[in-house]
Amino acid sequence: MINYKNLGLLFCLVLCSCFQSLHAQQLPQYTQFSINPYAINPGVAGTEDFIYLQAGHRSQWSDFEGAPKTTYFSGHTTLNTQSIRYRQRRKVTGSRVGLGIFLSNDQTGPLEQSTGALTFAYNFPLNQNDLRLSFGMNAGVKRFTYDPEGHTDNLLHTNDPAVQQLISKSLLNFSAGFWLYDEQFFAGLSSFQLFNTAQSDPNFGLELTSGDVFLRHYYAMLGYKLEMGPDAHLVPSVLVKAVQGAPISYDLNAKLVFADQYWLGGSYRREDSFAFFGGLLINQRLEMTYSFDLVLSKIRNAAAGSNEIHLAYRLFHNADVICPSRFW
Repeated sequence: MINYKNLGLLFCLVLCSCFQSLHAQQLPQYTQFSINPYAINPGVAGTEDFIYLQAGHRSQWSDFEGAPKTTYFSGHTTLNTQSIRYRQRRKVTGSRVGLGIFLSNDQTGPLEQSTGALTFAYNFPLNQNDLRLSFGMNAGVKRFTYDPEGHTDNLLHTNDPAVQQLISKSLLNFSAGFWLYDEQFFAGLSSFQLFNTAQSDPNFGLELTSGDVFLRHYYAMLGYKLEMGPDAHLVPSVLVKAVQGAPISYDLNAKLVFADQYWLGGSYRREDSFAFFGGLLINQRLEMTYSFDLVLSKIRNAAAGSNEIHLAYRLFHNADVICPSRFW
């Protein structure tokens, strides 16, 4: 049997070493990271035995002018699967290769970032007790755009050329992640924007500072499945986020799943928000989840909560196969 206590201790030690000395977050945040962990860890690609298509839209701080709006699409699958019969279902064995794609658009006032990335992942068993490890890497392009049109009314120096001109630049972008899992436990470590690439261009006459680079972001996620009866289970999880120049942030999350078809949950984001979400799986293929964030920070005096909608479709899904979606 797996000693989860030792695994958890080891994971915490790795977190401390990764996040030491880390200190503004440039990537979108997701309330539904437990529904689509692939969005924050490329190592998740290929862990399912079907083509998993997912899309979502997040509107943050409703009624707040220029507030972040994020739209994303992802898809991932495995290329090769070996399986054996196990309790009237097929269980995956052996190593496998995963492929994925991730597209996103994030807009905050005059700033817009569009990302497209392809994922390659390699997934293999670690022991005979179904503990598996997957390593994935994203390679893609990020397009950064600053468009001042319609956003200059509140600027102090409206005649400054640096804030009056359109700026657009495309850059290579890479990320990587590890995903450790079995039927009761999962843990992930990932890093996005692996290379500190300048956003702005000297040709625009803009000085490159720490705010002008794609800072490396770190994510760590840990969760465990608790049986609550024959047709229900609870999955508590935690997501830790760190980036240079900002304090470490964490999300505490719990998801209650009924009959592998319905789920309710909530999360707390440190000094930021409480969130509530619910979803359902239709005909073992189409799934929908909605979440609402109740703002706790000082911005609550000027903005309403955040809304996020998530849709997913399981293409070529075989209900006979035991997949991570059945127990996470």
